[in-house]
Amino acid sequence: MDSRTSLFSFAVPAALVLAGAVLFFQGDKKPSGQEPAKPGEGAMQMPEMPKPTKEHEWLKGRAGTWDATVNMMGQTSKATEVNKMLGDFVLLSDFDGAFMGQPFKGHSVTTYDPMKKKYVSTWCDSTAPVLMVMEGTADASGKTLTLKGMGPDMQNKLVEYTFQTEVKGPDETTFTMFESSKGAASPMTMRIDYKRRK
Repeated sequence: MDSRTSLFSFAVPAALVLAGAVLFFQGDKKPSGQEPAKPGEGAMQMPEMPKPTKEHEWLKGRAGTWDATVNMMGQTSKATEVNKMLGDFVLLSDFDGAFMGQPFKGHSVTTYDPMKKKYVSTWCDSTAPVLMVMEGTADASGKTLTLKGMGPDMQNKLVEYTFQTEVKGPDETTFTMFESSKGAASPMTMRIDYKRRK
């Protein structure tokens, strides 16, 4: 290798490094007359987190431990429901009682979906291998929530049910469940009266 080749091999990489350094240090400079970049400017911005709505506040009002009296098919039993909020948006409910003389446990997840403009809820319990999904709205007063969803009847046929939760006061609520086609006057209607435990 002669001296010219050796010089060329050294000079070209050195020039590239120097040019890169100049571009790097000048890259943050804006043309005169422009304000310097603000912290975070040009970087990807995090989306704003959603905020609870009045419907989510309604769900928060259900949080707590409730003593329940269940009335169905002429029989009355006692139960307990424990409701907890998951963050600001989701109500988790655990029901513990008895059904036809047997222990009964149920679990529901309820939220309000602003995109659907509906309350959405799921229900499962220890008596059936079914996860029910319900949707619905509250009335104008905001005191009665009505949800509807499909589930098995006593003959294991799929039917639509109506679920109504009526808030009678800060510590008193009534829940009614019935087959939509038969109406609330059906002898199969279930009514649960809740009182918040102090």
